[in-house]
Amino acid sequence: MKDIVAEKTIEESASERYRSTAYRLKFEPMRLSDAGEHRVTVLVGMTSPTVPGMYPGSFPALWKPGIQEYYRNGLQRFRAAYRKAALRGMMFGDEINTNRISIAHTGLLVDFSRDAIALSSYRKWLRRRFGTIAKLNDAFASKYQSFEDVPWHTCIYPFLEDDMEDHSTGLSHTTFDLYKSAEQFETIDRLQEEFRVWFFGHWLARYAKMAQETIGNVPVFITSAGITGDAEGYLQIHKHAMLEGMEGLVRNHYAWVDRDSRRHLSTFAAGTKMRFPLETVTSLLDSIQQECRLAKTYFANEFGHPQRGGDDFVDDFGLGGAFSFSSKEELRDFLLVLIENGCKGFNMFKMNPNVPAAQKEVEWFSQLKLEIVKKTIETTDYHKLIRITAIEAISVARNHKKLNKWLARYPEVKATAVFNGHFNVWIVEFTKNNKEIGFASVSTDGQVLESAIK
Repeated sequence: MKDIVAEKTIEESASERYRSTAYRLKFEPMRLSDAGEHRVTVLVGMTSPTVPGMYPGSFPALWKPGIQEYYRNGLQRFRAAYRKAALRGMMFGDEINTNRISIAHTGLLVDFSRDAIALSSYRKWLRRRFGTIAKLNDAFASKYQSFEDVPWHTCIYPFLEDDMEDHSTGLSHTTFDLYKSAEQFETIDRLQEEFRVWFFGHWLARYAKMAQETIGNVPVFITSAGITGDAEGYLQIHKHAMLEGMEGLVRNHYAWVDRDSRRHLSTFAAGTKMRFPLETVTSLLDSIQQECRLAKTYFANEFGHPQRGGDDFVDDFGLGGAFSFSSKEELRDFLLVLIENGCKGFNMFKMNPNVPAAQKEVEWFSQLKLEIVKKTIETTDYHKLIRITAIEAISVARNHKKLNKWLARYPEVKATAVFNGHFNVWIVEFTKNNKEIGFASVSTDGQVLESAIK
């Protein structure tokens, strides 16, 4: 534990970069009038070589000249090894995904205000979006003279959720008058987040072009972790990268196979009934292909069954036999589910191939090769998400045979629908005199999965 008194700049030593170091902040005594109405905010600036808000891996600032040169040198050094007829594609990074980042809090933010390249790109992006500074001023409730005057906004104090929820016309005094209204804040916050996601995707596409210029005309793919929920949320960076030229998506997928509510084979997160809605990935890729009028390929890289297999965790990552399939039939079902959802290739990545369970999987994989390749080529009709609206979900629930007969006795019943992103379903609630008397869960393709009446 190290003490820091007053202002001090901390520079890590080489050894500290590979181990954690704790620091204690000590303040000089100070007196505050009406201290009960004041708070002390401590801002600790940190510089990192990677971009914050990315999970579960990291994302380098590809727009920085030094980092571009680093990757270009790497590609040139491996050029002879990469330029082979058998090379079918390259993938950049490992599991690139992002959380929503907002200027509503200081827990995590991206500050482009002092990044000349990013700030210039942001202003050019706004010019393309609005066309004229007058239209931007109208949206921002601002009075900028030109796009070159538009700053990158950061928040120095947690924004009150009540302001957002109540849609109040003014903000709490705790925002220190940084914004004129909640509407202005929401607009700036939303546009900066849209730019951030586009900017990362744009530079991934630029990297792909650099790789092709160095190595040759080889497809370059962007990777994603195996995340639950709607792909429209966690694949936005990937969407922009593919629209600008990256050839496809490589997605890792660790799950177990079971039958869903409609008795179809599907994949679920380990130890839960939380289904991976892979049809949302297929639907997103389909929309990307329609927009850019180019085919985009979908591969599975790492895949396995969490908590299956009997071997101990024998490697540093805890992936010895813990993600192994327990039978060839389980592996076959897993691959078939991925094929039905648009996968066109599989790379069995093994962190520790010396584990007996991993060696057995490779043997099964080889035995299934002809069957899986044939099925992959033959399958052209994939599971896709048919999105329905809240009004359509209510209509589906009302017309369901069981509920329709029951609702006939309650013509005055009101119905509301709320989307549950955790399970990817609409929850339709029927109320009478503000009391719930029945509900239904409706899938995004218009099927009643569950219903109950009181």
